[in-house]
Amino acid sequence: MKLNYRIIAVDPADSAITVRYSTDALTEQALSSEPGDAKGSPDRCRTDYNLTLWKHDISVEELHDLIVRSAPRDWLKLKERTLKEPPALAAATALIGRTHTVSLTEDGEIDLTPELGRTLAEELP
Repeated sequence: MKLNYRIIAVDPADSAITVRYSTDALTEQALSSEPGDAKGSPDRCRTDYNLTLWKHDISVEELHDLIVRSAPRDWLKLKERTLKEPPALAAATALIGRTHTVSLTEDGEIDLTPELGRTLAEELP
């Protein structure tokens, strides 16, 4: 996978930049927030990230490092993998529209007792 990035906006008032990430397999058009937007570069993409520049005198090398380290690498790898082999997501599909309730412990932790998992599994078709 080849990672591409492009700075698409600079906001001096917020000391921030907007970076658009893509790959050789996932083009800007493929990542567009508005599917069917075929003209040139999309206005918005799913991988447009706002990065705050905490250091105002950042060098080009430091900026490059920040942008590359901030890239959604795992998400892009997953997205490329689903292009080749879309997942079935059977468990998630079976739960669409169902409301499930879990208990919280006194200190606010989620109660993940084995009985809850079994109950949920028994509900599935």
